[in-house]
Amino acid sequence: MMYVVPTDSSIEIREAKKVNLKGGTVIDGFPSVGLANAIASECFVHSLTTELVAVLDSPGFPSLSIIQNGTPNLPARIYANEELKFAFFVSELNFDQSMYRPIAMTILRWAIECELVISAAVRRMTILKRKMILKQLNR
Repeated sequence: MMYVVPTDSSIEIREAKKVNLKGGTVIDGFPSVGLANAIASECFVHSLTTELVAVLDSPGFPSLSIIQNGTPNLPARIYANEELKFAFFVSELNFDQSMYRPIAMTILRWAIECELVISAAVRRMTILKRKMILKQLNR
């Protein structure tokens, strides 16, 4: 199911806890094709012993909660491990493509404010797209 957020809706990051992630890595684990990104990111979140440090909120997001360990959470969250200097953006929502840019800009602004140096995305690449990229690289 796709959720369309009006483009005039602002996306706000509400911090639950201040963490020092300077020089660390941020990973965008939002879904792209299916839920593989969200599942992979959740595995990282749990295996690296992260904690919820912030949530993304927007008037345009659907009014629903994700229940984890008996606790309701907003559907777009940021988890971090301060010791390892890792942060993960996680969501189970499949956003409409019109929201990709505003969400990406929100992630980048937060990463810059936290002085994170590496941004990575967990993405599934279709075979056709992979072949096209390899062809462009002459491989």
